[in-house]
Amino acid sequence: VSRTCGRTASAVQGRSATFDDECLTDVTHALAEPKPSSAFFRRSRCGSAATDVTVSHVAPTSYKGADLPTAHRPRRASAVTDVTVRHGSTDSCCGSIATDVTVCRAAPVRGRDVARRTSGATESGAFAPAARPSRRASAAADATLNRSGPGEDADGARDDAASSQAGAAKMAGAAQDVAFRASLVGEVAGMADEFVRRSVADRQAAHGRADSSAALGRVSEAVRKYDEPNTLRKESSDEPSHKPPDEQLIVATLNLQYFSSYPEERDVAARAILKKQLGKADIIAVQEGIAGRENELKAAGFDLVRCAGTSKLKDGGKAAQSVREMVYGDQAALKACPERLHDSLLCNQLYVRRESAWEVVASGVEQVSSKLNLDGGGGRCSGPLAIRSMVWAKVRKSKKTAFVMCTHISGGRFEDQYFVQKLARERHQQVEGCIAFFEDERPGSRSSGDVGILVGDFNAVAEYKQRGAMQSYYNFAIAKAAGVQADAEKLGLSSPEKIELAFEEYMLAPFTTLRSKGWSFAYRQEDVGPTSAFGHLVDHMSTTGNVRCKAAEVKHFTNQKSGAGQQDTDLVITDHNAVVAKFAL
Repeated sequence: VSRTCGRTASAVQGRSATFDDECLTDVTHALAEPKPSSAFFRRSRCGSAATDVTVSHVAPTSYKGADLPTAHRPRRASAVTDVTVRHGSTDSCCGSIATDVTVCRAAPVRGRDVARRTSGATESGAFAPAARPSRRASAAADATLNRSGPGEDADGARDDAASSQAGAAKMAGAAQDVAFRASLVGEVAGMADEFVRRSVADRQAAHGRADSSAALGRVSEAVRKYDEPNTLRKESSDEPSHKPPDEQLIVATLNLQYFSSYPEERDVAARAILKKQLGKADIIAVQEGIAGRENELKAAGFDLVRCAGTSKLKDGGKAAQSVREMVYGDQAALKACPERLHDSLLCNQLYVRRESAWEVVASGVEQVSSKLNLDGGGGRCSGPLAIRSMVWAKVRKSKKTAFVMCTHISGGRFEDQYFVQKLARERHQQVEGCIAFFEDERPGSRSSGDVGILVGDFNAVAEYKQRGAMQSYYNFAIAKAAGVQADAEKLGLSSPEKIELAFEEYMLAPFTTLRSKGWSFAYRQEDVGPTSAFGHLVDHMSTTGNVRCKAAEVKHFTNQKSGAGQQDTDLVITDHNAVVAKFAL
């Protein structure tokens, strides 16, 4: 429907207008499955000109406005939707001109395509086939059905009569399915009715283009509501296609918490869980991994592509720091981590599944953090901001290319205490650095079809709500901190409201930056649930506009620390859950 919005008004100007293949709509894609045939027939009265609107799920009889020869017409029904708007009918009722809106679909019967029509619905919501459709409905059916000769007309009629009882029995068995689809048909038909009435009235009044965009927009919304995300579309082999099919890329993101929660004594069981939960991903993006510790994911069937801890930056500098440096020497955090790992490099990593059809053609690492120096005081240490990097991999399958980028943006409990010290700008700039790499610095020939997928721990939720997760955290851990109060006084933030507003800007910085650059997010917390053990979605995936997320799901590796209830996993591996997302490229 969305493809027809710009052309529908002009298409209805003539007395007979048929949408060509570029205007074929998806009105009845929800009826694409080979279920028992169903139809919707309704009448309403309009102004002074008779109008028939037929939305048929049958094989097309024309292509780009030209009639197809009978021998070249597809014999079987397809997923192509043929929409025909006709004017000039003479059927009238009580001095008004009647409008017939017929929505039908074809079902193959004994090798022939027969459009079954119904004139009413049963109490269960399923449609019962009419023994004798009206002459007007039959004429509409004859205009769209694929017949190859006069002899087959009679044969088709006999076949239709002979199988009507069997068709009714089958439809009773599929009553629930048909009832759902009938609600779509009813809503679309009603809106199509309104669209035609408005277009006819506008043409008579203004002798110009019909202003029907609002009505058609509601049709589009009705179809979208029923078609997404639960109704899968079936592509038709008969429909002209001008683009290659989509390729599926499955990406997972997982924060390993520098193995602080990893059950060393149950290593075999932990590896089995990693393989079960992540084994179908093509790429795994890891944050807070440990350089040199790769066996856990290798056992799950993945090979390391790039590790920030073992890579050098372009200027020769290091792209990762030790666990001790990254937690700013916090003793509580270090006690939770095995002592032998305190001086190991904490880093971002990318892994690829050995059996994946996606080929890694290039990879690298970029530093995205600045050389900002943090002032201490109020129980905080002083020193440079911890290094933040982005590791990337260029992957290819067929003619599709994607850049998967993994990062861990500054923030979290060790750095949130410094947020007043220009850290909002820092978080903006780190995301801008990732985007700039994809837009201006990615290697190889740059095609407009290249896909960018930014994955990682953003240390924040995407929305700052009153009494929401971030505000609760602010009130509990940030607002009254001595260092925060001292920084706010230096900058002249005189009221609690101004301090909280600055914190909100700091938390939302990555999201506002990505949206301003035209990137979108693959999922929300309402879609997948929390990823941190504290009930928040902090692990995100953002993409360029030429990629669609087909599905996203949380894989549990931790349990929630607040609230009582059933545990999500029997074996905690980290303090984050993973997210696995399927993208169509």
